[in-house]
Amino acid sequence: MKTNRKILLLFALATILVLLFIADLKIGGRPISLFDTFRAYINGDTGNTTTILMNIRLPKALAAIFTGAALSVSGAIMQIVFKNPLAGPYVLGVSSGASLAVAVVTMLASLTGVSIYALGNWTIGITAVFGTLVVMMAIVALSNKLNDSITILIIGVLFASLANAVICIIQYFSNPDSLKLFVNWTMGSLNAITWTQLELIAPVSILCLIATLFLSKQLDAMLLGDIYATTMGISVRSFRNCCILITSILAGLTTAFTGPIGFIGIAVPHLTRGLLNTTRHLYVIPGSILTGAIILLGCDIVSQSAKDGYTLPINAICAIIGAPVVTFVIIKSRKNKQA
Repeated sequence: MKTNRKILLLFALATILVLLFIADLKIGGRPISLFDTFRAYINGDTGNTTTILMNIRLPKALAAIFTGAALSVSGAIMQIVFKNPLAGPYVLGVSSGASLAVAVVTMLASLTGVSIYALGNWTIGITAVFGTLVVMMAIVALSNKLNDSITILIIGVLFASLANAVICIIQYFSNPDSLKLFVNWTMGSLNAITWTQLELIAPVSILCLIATLFLSKQLDAMLLGDIYATTMGISVRSFRNCCILITSILAGLTTAFTGPIGFIGIAVPHLTRGLLNTTRHLYVIPGSILTGAIILLGCDIVSQSAKDGYTLPINAICAIIGAPVVTFVIIKSRKNKQA
């Protein structure tokens, strides 16, 4: 009976996702009716409507789905691997590595007199991916030498602090144009996503998410502790490296093209476990995929609803939703320790 309830909840989440997806296509600086939406896709003869839908809103909505799903699943994995309810996809310094690489490139572009805008739409994305890969390789190397997840977590936090300090120094010496470009990227945005970028984001994200589903039983075992996982025949070190690799790919790739979007990876796994009333990852993983996509689509709709055609930073909207959830987790964890 409980299993049927969880499946029904997953179907309900999928239905909400479809409705929000349609709403995200409709809402924007130029509202488009459902009739115009379907006519644009079927006939392709409604002038600017087709261009707006196909080249701007549809890539943006799909990017919200993949990004929300990727960050949520990454957060769920990290919370199990590090046994910390406040761990997220950026806990290992992935976003800090990406941010540092972008900051360095924007600074070099300003010093050499080259406009970073002239380097192409992929410049920031490729730079961020490079920064992510460097951090990922360093974390995996440390993980092989240190058989302690807490120590790896602390090193990740220290690296993030160091990277942020270097970024502050770079910002101090950057010119206003480069500084504005970097700050806009750190705010997070789905508006600049193109079909070419989606051709990279979509298949990689889908493969990683499918791989995560096959790790459900191992994650359940890790939930009961490293010793129990070892007795179940799981190589804790190898499994941890696998989780770090998948998380780095999911979080790093989406961060590269959308900027560092916070709180989704921390808040959504807790919302999903509470909603489904289970810690079994056979349900938590697909639930996190759906819930993360729903929340980021909702945040995107809210960000597009500002007056006078302005678009609010999606990071700010995510923080408004995520901060109360994280606060609740902190208070609940403290009460459980005291009990």
